[in-house]
Amino acid sequence: MTLNIKRQSTKVSTTGQITLEDLTRIRASGFLTIIINRPDAEAGSLHVQSETVSRAAADHGMTVVNLPVIPNAIPDEQAKAFAEAVAASSGPVLAYRASGNRASTLVELSALEKTLDNVSFRKE
Repeated sequence: MTLNIKRQSTKVSTTGQITLEDLTRIRASGFLTIIINRPDAEAGSLHVQSETVSRAAADHGMTVVNLPVIPNAIPDEQAKAFAEAVAASSGPVLAYRASGNRASTLVELSALEKTLDNVSFRKE
């Protein structure tokens, strides 16, 4: 399967499901952190489990954050955790999920939260 990496911002990109073989290309593309948004129980053994990805990514010099997302149920806490993981990374971040859609939604929600945190609603 070919990776379809979509740049969402200067620091964050998203893609669909990755394989262990993709890790070399991911690292060569400059990514330092991978955020896994796919729950391990989803699709059973049809995808690589987060612990396996974490170990293999560490061998490539990357950090992994496991932040599974349930369809149509992304609480504010997960958007905040996503934003914190991105902020903690010293370089480019790649988030993935089966199709990449939930990862993209988290990027949008975390950006919105950051924007709202910097807005003052006081009357001048």
